[in-house]
Amino acid sequence: MLAAFMRVVKSSTPVELDVVEAFKLESMGLVNLQANLATVSCEFYRQYFGDRLK
Repeated sequence: MLAAFMRVVKSSTPVELDVVEAFKLESMGLVNLQANLATVSCEFYRQYFGDRLK
């Protein structure tokens, strides 16, 4: 899941994720889903996790 979340954090466009990973990340509030495309749920998460997870 970490790799999937990092793909979303680093992307400026929505990212297609595996169904299970997408559901888990959405249930934790880390991403928003539209169809099967994920975006970071808030800009703060993009900045915070982008700096700390490499």
